[in-house]
Amino acid sequence: LSVHVSDGESYCNVLRESGAIQRMLSMAYAVNEVNRRDDLLPNVTLGFAIYDDCSKETIALVETLNFISAQGIGNGCTSSMYPNVIGVVGAENSGSTRMAAELLGLFHLPII
Repeated sequence: LSVHVSDGESYCNVLRESGAIQRMLSMAYAVNEVNRRDDLLPNVTLGFAIYDDCSKETIALVETLNFISAQGIGNGCTSSMYPNVIGVVGAENSGSTRMAAELLGLFHLPII
């Protein structure tokens, strides 16, 4: 998600419009609601981790590397931070999503 933007001098220091926060909270609400209800996905627990790409493709690439490092998928380890990851939801910006997809594709991790 792009929660921050650049002010021209440095990255990620200006909060975007309130819509960015609303999208982040909406995703958290939806995941928590699906997990709470037994009739939607029984015996499945969804999770999420939000990484801010600051509306920059280069930051999206850095955050994807941070995700891969936390996940442990780069060295074939099982991560306790994000166990059983089967996919990633991409950024609202197609350029950032494309950067992440190219890197995640090396590990056969789909991004939508």
